[in-house]
Amino acid sequence: MSHLAVDGRGQLLLAEWAFVSLAPGQANTPAELACLSVDWASATVPGTVASSRRELGFPDWGQLDLDAQDHWYRCSLELPESDEVSLCFDGLATLAQVYWNDELILRSSNMFIQHEVDVSNLPRSGTLMIHFQSLTAAPCNTATTPALADSSG
Repeated sequence: MSHLAVDGRGQLLLAEWAFVSLAPGQANTPAELACLSVDWASATVPGTVASSRRELGFPDWGQLDLDAQDHWYRCSLELPESDEVSLCFDGLATLAQVYWNDELILRSSNMFIQHEVDVSNLPRSGTLMIHFQSLTAAPCNTATTPALADSSG
């Protein structure tokens, strides 16, 4: 089985990542995000929004309340031509949804749990997107979707 890791395990995803920060709820799906005119910035992965903003020289990088915003990350990549392929994620900041070609493949609500998602039956070429929800705007009850890979630990 091929393991592609965002951090720590298997083959590290060496892709060109980009991020954008938005007001909470401004875009809750990749389709909603695609309707907006946004300026994507280069992101360091593994890393944080704060570290990427600092590296890019954003003048406000240490002054913003990043927990009060939603953040989207994206990269384009080719999955290996293997019978079994999984995407592994270590340390996704608390409330996150992961999409492969606009299809929700993971919902996470615990940054201390590692995730492994079988993507063997998905198209090999595509866009990986991660939506990190605002922590300050999040509802107290984070419902999960049972049909998806889920960790609410």
